[in-house]
Amino acid sequence: MTEDDRDKKFQKLKPAVNFDVVSDNLLELAEFTVEKYEFDNQVVFSDEARKAYVAQLKDLLWLEVEELKKRRGRILNELFETAEKSMKDFIDAGG
Repeated sequence: MTEDDRDKKFQKLKPAVNFDVVSDNLLELAEFTVEKYEFDNQVVFSDEARKAYVAQLKDLLWLEVEELKKRRGRILNELFETAEKSMKDFIDAGG
């Protein structure tokens, strides 16, 4: 099996995460963080400032999600390699 075949197989795997839900969760987390800051520091941001902070936080958090996606790809590759080696070991052992 070529590297290209492996990549095509990976693309057929079901996603482990619903990224629409992740996006909603990140938005809620960002909004909560801004509200908490306002409460803790006894400040009230304008709607415009609040929206800007929420957007910046969500973008920053989304970068973490992108890193997790890359990590998932690496893990899938490691799992495939383990399975491939194990299959060879099974055959070499006569079973």
